[in-house]
Amino acid sequence: MDPFVANSSPWRVLLIASGALVFVIGGLWLAGAFGEPPASSRYSEEARTLVGWLCSGFFSLIFLANAKQLFGNAERVVVNANGIRAVQWSDELIPWTEITGISVWKSRGNSFIILVLKNPEKYPGRGINNWLRSIERLYTGGDVWINLIGTDKNLDEALMAIEHFRPVPSSSDLLD
Repeated sequence: MDPFVANSSPWRVLLIASGALVFVIGGLWLAGAFGEPPASSRYSEEARTLVGWLCSGFFSLIFLANAKQLFGNAERVVVNANGIRAVQWSDELIPWTEITGISVWKSRGNSFIILVLKNPEKYPGRGINNWLRSIERLYTGGDVWINLIGTDKNLDEALMAIEHFRPVPSSSDLLD
């Protein structure tokens, strides 16, 4: 079996970025950036403005992250005989000897591959991923989460590659 390589799918990334841009514009409209904001008898003008700016800020980050993928490194996830590398997490390959557990976590229709590491501090996440690590551990039970959203591959293909390349532990490894 050839190594598994999931590359960015320009059309999928463009679709995600476009959706985020719609929410940025909607947030700006709600915040009153284009004139009179929409009226509501249920929420105060201050609450609508705050939600509008928060929505715009959050989805601007999603838009920028996806727009960067259109022009950046197309290779996002690699699974081979040496280990797993997820560019969204880090540029470093995590060797199989450091991976103690692999599971799938599902949330709101999305599935993520979750890695449990022997020494998570050796493989810090990039940017916000490292900062959110402890929160993610509470939700997922793992140290590294990998998504294939916006790639040309799917979860089943990645799991087949993991099953193929992941070494079978010997009985002495199980005793450690």
